[in-house]
Amino acid sequence: MPYLAYQGQRIFYKAKGKGEHLLILHGNTVSSAMMGGEYKHYRRVYRTFMFDYPGHGKSDPVKQFPDDFWRETAKCAAAVCAALGVQKTYVLGTEGGAMVALNLAIEAPGLVKKVIADSFLGEKITVEEAKKTVSDRNGAIRGKFWYAWFLQHGFGYKKVMQMDNDMLLKFAESGRKYVPAGLEKIQCPVLFTGAKDNPVIENLDEKINAAKAKNPLFESKIFLTGGHMTAVSKKHEFRHMAEAWFNK
Repeated sequence: MPYLAYQGQRIFYKAKGKGEHLLILHGNTVSSAMMGGEYKHYRRVYRTFMFDYPGHGKSDPVKQFPDDFWRETAKCAAAVCAALGVQKTYVLGTEGGAMVALNLAIEAPGLVKKVIADSFLGEKITVEEAKKTVSDRNGAIRGKFWYAWFLQHGFGYKKVMQMDNDMLLKFAESGRKYVPAGLEKIQCPVLFTGAKDNPVIENLDEKINAAKAKNPLFESKIFLTGGHMTAVSKKHEFRHMAEAWFNK
């Protein structure tokens, strides 16, 4: 399996295709395997690459996730790009990956050409929202959906979930922003996407509209239906939209 070194750890990655680069970033508690279908599709059009965040999937395990998870993961993403010789790239991130993508646009402004931030989480998360997310996740892994996380991480899936839950609650209590520098600092075009009926992110459309108002480079596409992570749930429509927007 292909690995890159980052801060003394092995980071699993995949890269294939020709043309302009496209980095796909997965969400919290999962791995790049979640985006396997999108990887297979986009590599026909772009030089597509993705990786498992530290402590996720096939990358080396960690003892805990950093408090500033999305910014720190963006630094890892920048290092992956450097190791692969990527100088310019489009970025598609969904859910937590959207927040990593937005931080990457600030951490490495010369690297990122455009971002699609799917299922945008908002600027902050309240303690109440974080507690609900943790409760919903715990219910899911105790129920019939546990196997979905097992497929991402193997027998370590419970530890990944617990570390992310602990990090999320601590982050919510801190009152910090997902993008500490502020969305206003982003210097590349961003397309925010998501479904109005998203059951995981409350008032997603309002959060997208509030973010869009902060920067003239921002655009949005809100689907009426599609649930969580429209990059996957509405994949056929989303793929057509994403390629058209990246290429315009």
